[in-house]
Amino acid sequence: MLHSPPKSSDISRTTDQSVSHVNVRKRKQPDSDIVSSEYIVSVMDSMKKSLDNINGKLDVLSATIADIKSDISSLHKENNGIKTSLAEMSAKQSETNTTIIEMQRSMELSSDHVNKLQERVVKIEKNLNENDMTDEMSQLKTNLRNLQLEQDQQQQRERMLNLEIGGLPENDSENLMNVLMKISEAAGVNMSPQEVVHIRRVQPRQRVAGRPRVVIAKLNGRIPKDNIIAGIRKRRGISTQDLLIPGNPVPVFVNDHLIQNNKVLLKRCKQFANKNRYKFVWVKNCHIYLRKNEKSPKVMVNSEMDLDKLKHT
Repeated sequence: MLHSPPKSSDISRTTDQSVSHVNVRKRKQPDSDIVSSEYIVSVMDSMKKSLDNINGKLDVLSATIADIKSDISSLHKENNGIKTSLAEMSAKQSETNTTIIEMQRSMELSSDHVNKLQERVVKIEKNLNENDMTDEMSQLKTNLRNLQLEQDQQQQRERMLNLEIGGLPENDSENLMNVLMKISEAAGVNMSPQEVVHIRRVQPRQRVAGRPRVVIAKLNGRIPKDNIIAGIRKRRGISTQDLLIPGNPVPVFVNDHLIQNNKVLLKRCKQFANKNRYKFVWVKNCHIYLRKNEKSPKVMVNSEMDLDKLKHT
């Protein structure tokens, strides 16, 4: 229910009556204004921290950019160095090519010189007497054969006192001196160990599996050596059974100690004898002999030339 407002006179009266009871003081700021000020300060602090963080990142970024610029500068320097090296290599390659070209020219000149020398040699050969050259070559071959024969004879003379014993089984506990004494007994020769200079097995040039090494015995005289060989031949050979060596009997061969060239020559002589119907081939005093039959004379063979001569007789 609305009432009409009081009259102005009433208002004045009321005001005058109550004014003496009112305390006049400054009005207090509302709480909402205080909260707003603290918030603003907080926001400003947060913004400052964010700015500091951004500044820090900017500093890191600036340092990174500086490093990148330094790396780029280094790359530029390396690139310049590579360009310089390539230029130097190109210059050296050019020098090498020049050297190769010069060498090729020099080789061509040398080749031309060699060709000219060859032409001169051909002309000289054409001017030489072919018969004279043939005679000279023949004489050289003859001299070479004579020298070889003389050398072979010298080496064979050094083995003149040697006995070669082949086919004798090897044994770790063997006593070769005792075996030689038994061989001399089987040959009917009375010989003492004092007549033996040395005795040993020797290694062949080519070892054959299962074949024992030969035994070489050097005596102090040719007579006992020749008597032993003659006595063994008279018996028509001996075996390990004759030497009281245990095991199955195997033949033992006692011969002159021939040098390798004479062994080859002896083999050729045996082949020649079979082919040309020669009945006898033997070795005596380190010399090789042939005889066609009992009535024909013996022939001493010193080289294959002697065999060639026999073909035409």
